[in-house]
Amino acid sequence: MALSVGLAWLSWRYVETPVRRARVPGFVILGGTATASAATLALGAWLYLNDGLPNRFGPEARIHIAASGDFLQDWSRCRTPSEGPLMGLEVCPIGPEGDPEVLVWGDSHVRAVKEGVDLAAHEAGRPGLIIWRAGCPPLFGIRKVESAATLAQDTACTNANLQIGQSFQRLPSLETVLLIGRWSYYANGTGIGLDAGNTIAVHLLESPTRLDARQSDIVAAAAKATVARLLDPFDEVMVLRQPPEIAQYDSRLAAREAAHDGWPLAREAVTQTSIPRTALAQRIAPAEAPWSAMAEDGAIRWIDPWPRLCDEGACHALNGDTGYYFDNNHLTNSAALALRDLFAPVFSGDRSTGS
Repeated sequence: MALSVGLAWLSWRYVETPVRRARVPGFVILGGTATASAATLALGAWLYLNDGLPNRFGPEARIHIAASGDFLQDWSRCRTPSEGPLMGLEVCPIGPEGDPEVLVWGDSHVRAVKEGVDLAAHEAGRPGLIIWRAGCPPLFGIRKVESAATLAQDTACTNANLQIGQSFQRLPSLETVLLIGRWSYYANGTGIGLDAGNTIAVHLLESPTRLDARQSDIVAAAAKATVARLLDPFDEVMVLRQPPEIAQYDSRLAAREAAHDGWPLAREAVTQTSIPRTALAQRIAPAEAPWSAMAEDGAIRWIDPWPRLCDEGACHALNGDTGYYFDNNHLTNSAALALRDLFAPVFSGDRSTGS
């Protein structure tokens, strides 16, 4: 504050006062102002056209900067029907034009892999439909209460899932459904690492939740009931294994930390680009148990991205010089496109491949 007062006085004393008292022709003032404005605009345009001069940062920072900007998908085909079984819900066609044969239903993890799923649909020549809602488990018979959502958003999740469940008989072209969700978040009730403060409670709609009920058991029961219900209208139910959570990673924070590395007043870095598999074992066990059991029984097909995101010891947010994670649980578009072959069986209709 003292420094700002001192600078203000110097500006007043040596810039503002001399200018006010100077006897300069008007055309000189106008010309000087126009020149200064043009130079400022030219500098801004040059910075804009050169994308803010990203090379001013080191290579480590540029990886995270690129990842932080790699989370915008093309939703231009989305629409909200004013009539029909999906009236009022935002639906997003993928693949070629035509009656949808594949439904991709889930939460914000659908958004994260959208570009890869869409390209896989185009490559297979099979039209599909995406329905997603952030923080909303693609499960029937549940309601959720989330710290990051309003009561209206929680209610909208419940109502949307009810409507989706009632729509299948009026969408006869659908043959395959792919469920995508942050299963460990729903089963454990909290985020992890940098988003550990986010919480979600999942309750059954039909009966009050017992005080001693484990949330993982509630989610497991809902998962089994959902698959059983989906196997009636659909020929095949597929489920994407949640990509591993890189607990201490966020591309935006990592970019700032890398850019400020070595500065005298820089905060100590908290982000990490990898996590040991053992650190995730306890968290994923209750979340994946129901899905693994149903996959073994042949009720669903389990699509597993872990071999592409992990080695034997750890899972990684970076793949070479490419960022595969936007934050600690959402993939980037680059990752989604690189993994699109995992979604090929979803659109091929071939039951002989996959995990």
